[in-house]
Amino acid sequence: SKAIRENPALCLFICLIEAWMREGGDPAWPEFAAPAGEGIGYDMLYIYPAIPTMAESVAYLRSRNVPEDVIAGTMQEYDRCIADGEYRDGRATMTVRLCSWMRTVIENRLINIDRLNYDIPGHYFEHVRIFRKESETVVLASGLTLHRSGRILGAAGCDDATGSFVAAITETENSVTGHKVVKGIVERETITLSKADWEQVLCDDDLVPRIHIPRQGSFDAESIQASIDRARQVFATCYPDMPYKAIFCESWLLSEDLKD
Repeated sequence: SKAIRENPALCLFICLIEAWMREGGDPAWPEFAAPAGEGIGYDMLYIYPAIPTMAESVAYLRSRNVPEDVIAGTMQEYDRCIADGEYRDGRATMTVRLCSWMRTVIENRLINIDRLNYDIPGHYFEHVRIFRKESETVVLASGLTLHRSGRILGAAGCDDATGSFVAAITETENSVTGHKVVKGIVERETITLSKADWEQVLCDDDLVPRIHIPRQGSFDAESIQASIDRARQVFATCYPDMPYKAIFCESWLLSEDLKD
């Protein structure tokens, strides 16, 4: 703090970034290049624009009756970011990339529940529709161009458009036809579901929280499930104005390729 306080250029830059983030701006924009320098004042520069917003974030979460331990875990995202900087750079830092991520806390768009982070209010579900019949669930792809392997065209190793196909959903009064998704792979052949037997439970217009997996902590099934179970309770109690139908995660950690 002393190093920053005695440097007018750093003080002015911090005030500028704070004002910009309060307007919804991203500190990572190239127009806001930090003054060059070395030392703790420069390494931790980007934590300071966030400090004045911390009490506001806590007050907002309390206004929604979020449990105190969940509030504490959410505010510890700053510590997790500094630890992430130390992991990457070998010393405690708050980089502009991490500060950009911290906007999710500043804007009350992130909540930590035990092992996992969740986007609030979430994202609109895209490119799939999900149907259920008793205990069976089917996912149909929508509006995607697929590589011949069934992966998204343009994904790693899937640049060749030869044999590519488009997944689309067609619907009649009595049925829905589309390309089934199985373990992340879209099948070329279509299937038809009877509306009399299958209920649509998730579609493009539904708002769903997205899971983020912090670097710190275990990744055992019990910890993950406990977080998700509690998240359902917190969302229902503290965010009744955001009626979620599902929670989703698109992390590479869930890739089927990791089993090979």
